[in-house]
Formats: sequence, C-alpha cells, structure tokens
Amino acid sequence: MSLLGRLLSMEAALFLMGVVSLVYGVFNGVEVNIFFGAIIIPGVFLLAKVQKKDWKKHWDELEAEQQKRAGNGRSSSSGKEKGEGK
Repeated sequence: MSLLGRLLSMEAALFLMGVVSLVYGVFNGVEVNIFFGAIIIPGVFLLAKVQKKDWKKHWDELEAEQQKRAGNGRSSSSGKEKGEGK
C-alpha cells in the first residue's frame, strides 16, 4: 500500500477523528468529547491488530477442523438422531 493510501485510509481518518475529539474536549472542557476520543484512539489500534491477522488461513483451518469432525462423528451423530425421535 502506498503512503498516500495509508494516509487516506479509514484507520487514519478514525485516528484523526479521535485525536481531534480528545483535543477539543480537553481545551473546551467537554467530557463527552474526551470520552469518545479516549475510546476511539485505542480502538483504532485494536482494529489494526485484528486486520493484520491472516483471516483466510484462519477460515481454512476452521473449515478443515469441521470437515474432520464431520468425518469422524458420522456414527455418533446418527445415534443421536435415533435418540431424538423418542
């Protein structure tokens, strides 16, 4: 991603909004703006951390695990179905 793309990203806009809200709240004594600024700024870093995770790898591993369970649990699931019909 280019530098311009990073500067114009949603994360940068959210971070800037949090900083502006925090500064405005501090200078004007508005507690709500201080609160939202204090919540938005760490939230942006949390969002960036979550986005860095390799989601494709995560979903592939989850799908493989579910297929493995489905392959191993066929006989036990049919037994549960018989018990449900009582």
